Amino acid sequence: MSSTSIPAAEQPHAPDAAAPAPVAATSASQRWQSALVFGVNAVVGVLAVLDAWRLPPFGKTFVSTENALVGGEVTITGTQLSGYVEQVALQDFQIVNRGDVLTLIGVRTYADRRAQAAAHLAEQEALLANWTQQRHNAEQSIVLAQSALDIARHRRAGGYASYLEELDAQRTLYSAQVGLPVLKSRALIATVGLYHAMGGGWTADSAGSRP
Repeated sequence: MSSTSIPAAEQPHAPDAAAPAPVAATSASQRWQSALVFGVNAVVGVLAVLDAWRLPPFGKTFVSTENALVGGEVTITGTQLSGYVEQVALQDFQIVNRGDVLTLIGVRTYADRRAQAAAHLAEQEALLANWTQQRHNAEQSIVLAQSALDIARHRRAGGYASYLEELDAQRTLYSAQVGLPVLKSRALIATVGLYHAMGGGWTADSAGSRP
């Protein structure tokens, strides 16, 4: 019998197990590329949102504007003392910190007020000293008038003076005694005025609540 041989070129090839490897590698590469593109798009989207809202790292560390009344936050500050501004110690668009000097207020108005207060205080002190001295003189006059009345009574009892001399001594004593309460009240009023000049206060309610 004759045997028939098939040429090597016409023989069917057996399936190769390693042939699908290029297809699997291509699929993994496509997945990595898709993930990379998605990540880049996500990062770009986040950066676009941050830039739109002016958030870090795109936002500024400080706010600057050419019109503080329109484009910025305005903080109204009030001074405890009123006066005339003599000097502005800052420039436009200058960044200031806590404790920085912004303006210099003239002291002329306060110096005038201080001089007026000092003059008023000196006036009240002099007034109080005057009424106190007058009250002291009135008290001495009462002592002298009482002594004169005692002498007039002794002279009248001894027959050396008339009753008119005793009455005249009594009139002098009573006049001094009547004027003393007026001087005391004026001295008290001057004391209250001195308290006011020194910055204190005195009202009817506070006076009535005193024990």
